[in-house]
Amino acid sequence: MRGAVWAVLGISCGLLCAVPASAQTEDPYDSLLSGTWQENWDRGDVCGANAANFTITLDRKAKTVLFQYNKEVQGYDGKMRTQLRWFVREYRPKSLVLALDGETRKGDSGQPLEWELLLVGRGLYRWRATEWPHREVNRVVGVRCTEGAAVKQP
Repeated sequence: MRGAVWAVLGISCGLLCAVPASAQTEDPYDSLLSGTWQENWDRGDVCGANAANFTITLDRKAKTVLFQYNKEVQGYDGKMRTQLRWFVREYRPKSLVLALDGETRKGDSGQPLEWELLLVGRGLYRWRATEWPHREVNRVVGVRCTEGAAVKQP
């Protein structure tokens, strides 16, 4: 039995040790969330010069995601703001489960909605409430307009 365990560990190390140290520590969300983004929900112009754009900052220590806009935008509640702060509830492959700071919309349970930011393609994301059926998303499409270094908090 002990030999089998060491054989498995040797195979694992063989796979992991062949990967450069920088790749082992790189956060996969850095490249997925980097750049400048815009959201579109009406099939109109996206990434236009006059539209509001934002960066997405993931702070793993504080377990938060910050959307920082280049100008004031009107939120779902009608309030004007330049940033949205989300609390990370769960990291999933190609998605984050988030709770919006100050969320007032309630789900069927009576609790504030939690949202899944689904990274559906290179430079594209969709939103879904976690209580919705698995493949259901809202009409908002996030589009990366420019590539760039990830905005990262220490």
